[in-house]
Amino acid sequence: MARKLAKDENYLELIPIRNPEIKYLEDDKGIVTLLVPNIGFFNRVAQKCFQRPEVSHIHLDDYSSYVWLGINGKRDIGDLGTYLKRKYGEEAEPLYERLIRFVYILKDNRYVGLTDKDGVHIK
Repeated sequence: MARKLAKDENYLELIPIRNPEIKYLEDDKGIVTLLVPNIGFFNRVAQKCFQRPEVSHIHLDDYSSYVWLGINGKRDIGDLGTYLKRKYGEEAEPLYERLIRFVYILKDNRYVGLTDKDGVHIK
């Protein structure tokens, strides 16, 4: 069951959950590269005709990598903000605006899903 996010709902209470189809690599510095499979009819045509890769590599920066590794299906966005602030301090400001925007970019690209505290999926 899924529901839409209410306008007055607190974004910091939403829990991001990684898409299990998205694999990732982590280097020795903690930088993450997402391995996104290019599936579907149009991607197959592009792979055959234009030599496009079967898997896209999305390279994340320090902050993004730290957030990605912090997403464990139990931490809400507020906890992730605390987690990020602990490591980066004032460098992470404006923290929550950036963090919420990043999580929604991940959601829009289907790299993560969002649930509320009751486990109901958010569209």
